[in-house]
Amino acid sequence: MATEEVQELTKIRAQIFGELARMVQLAQALHAYIEAHTEYLKGFEERMNQQLEQSRAFSVLAEAMMNMFGEIGAAMNAQTDRTDKLIAKVESYFGDGSGLEVEN
Repeated sequence: MATEEVQELTKIRAQIFGELARMVQLAQALHAYIEAHTEYLKGFEERMNQQLEQSRAFSVLAEAMMNMFGEIGAAMNAQTDRTDKLIAKVESYFGDGSGLEVEN
């Protein structure tokens, strides 16, 4: 082999090793990026699970509040009915109060 051929092969070999070194660096950078992204996704998944649990707890709370408001409404209606009956009974004994207005 001639000196020029050896030099050309040496040059090509250096280029190949240079490209291989760049490929290794890129692979390492890609690996680091994937690891960082994986950690981010794990954190994101944990936050999503926490939000899901909070949403479920809020849903249970909202359902309990709706039941409570329904019970309060029913109790108020029953109390209103009893008050109306009491007023009707008092009016049956004493009249409806007309003519009892006091002038100051």
